[in-house]
Amino acid sequence: MRKDGTPASVSGHPVEKMFLCFETKPLVATLLALTLVMVIWNLQPYYENLISATNRCSASTSGATESLPIRSENVGAGLTPLAEKNLVKPSPPADPNKRTFQVYGNAAALFVQMGAYRGGPQTFAVVGLASKPIHVFGKPWYKCEWIPNNGNSSIKAKAYKMLPDWGYGRVYTVVVVNCTFSSNPNADNSGGKLVLYAYYGESPRKYEKFTAMEEAPGSYNESQYSPPYKYEYLYCGSSLYGNLNAIPLKLFWK
Repeated sequence: MRKDGTPASVSGHPVEKMFLCFETKPLVATLLALTLVMVIWNLQPYYENLISATNRCSASTSGATESLPIRSENVGAGLTPLAEKNLVKPSPPADPNKRTFQVYGNAAALFVQMGAYRGGPQTFAVVGLASKPIHVFGKPWYKCEWIPNNGNSSIKAKAYKMLPDWGYGRVYTVVVVNCTFSSNPNADNSGGKLVLYAYYGESPRKYEKFTAMEEAPGSYNESQYSPPYKYEYLYCGSSLYGNLNAIPLKLFWK
């Protein structure tokens, strides 16, 4: 009995071990698998945070390098408006009930030349139109200069103006500028040109300069300015009465 029982117990022991091995291995494997899954599950947010942090760091460094010159440009560009803002004061809001007139440019010309002639050995006259508001509200004046063709120095003389047709509500008025020199500027008959300086006001800085007339060499004839004269009357002004005729003017002044 004992001999039969003992081998059975001995022979059954390896089988039980095999069954126990087959029963515990899946359990251990399952536990290991669950443990790995839990570990990976818990570590996933950490890796995501780590990756996002590295991406943010790289993005911030690259953004800083790219934004540095932009900031410098912005700072450099922003300095000038600040200086301009400090210099320019904001204007008060306009009153809608107040009408203002904005002025641009010149309302009328300073001088419109119509002609020029020699009135005598030392006298010249320049006839033209001028802005009436300038003569009403300002003090324009004129200066003459003779520039000879022989290379000598120029001769200057202060001129005086005449306003023969003042009024009539026009924007322009007739102006006759008389230039009288101390001596004949073209005594040697070499020719030259008469230059007129027209000033806007009392200041000599703002003016207009133009050539009023020219005399060719040999064109001066002194006999024309001694009696008997070629013309009896000289009219300087605008044609207020239509077409001018010498006969009515002669009868009018007689």
